[in-house]
Amino acid sequence: MRRPRKCWPILLTAAVALYAAWSIHTSCFGPNTCGPSEEAIAQYLEAKFSRDVDVLKVAQTGRVKAVLYQDGQYEPSDGRYIMLFERRLFGMRWRQMGMNTFGREGLACAGSWHSGDPSRCEVAVYGDNRNGAVEGYLFADAPQVCRDSLESGYILDLYILDGIDCLPRDLQFSAPQ
Repeated sequence: MRRPRKCWPILLTAAVALYAAWSIHTSCFGPNTCGPSEEAIAQYLEAKFSRDVDVLKVAQTGRVKAVLYQDGQYEPSDGRYIMLFERRLFGMRWRQMGMNTFGREGLACAGSWHSGDPSRCEVAVYGDNRNGAVEGYLFADAPQVCRDSLESGYILDLYILDGIDCLPRDLQFSAPQ
């Protein structure tokens, strides 16, 4: 008499493979992802907010990309934002990981810190320096994040500070002399 085959290992393997494929697809092609080009990012922003946007500046450092943009519906001094992206699928896709507004003038910082061994930290210094009021900046709690001789225009600088204890917050400015 013939023994029945046990096909549960095959079914279990197929289920795990389908779940892994779905997870990768969602992570790389989900609703908060876009392609790598500036045009793809602009299309993503316009689709996300259902209106025209003006991309002011784009910066990329390693696994992080940041975009300064302005909502096309508002006055030029209102409705300005920064959006941070993280690389997915070997850099062919980017996933949105944060968003913040920025004011009319001056610089601000945004970023994220993730615990682990080693910890991961991304910091963006951004803002409107078209009036040239800020000559340079430095984080007192992360002195490796600094820059002098800032240009008059939109500022967008990205730093990756892996292995630090927390997200730097003490941003200090120097005025032109």
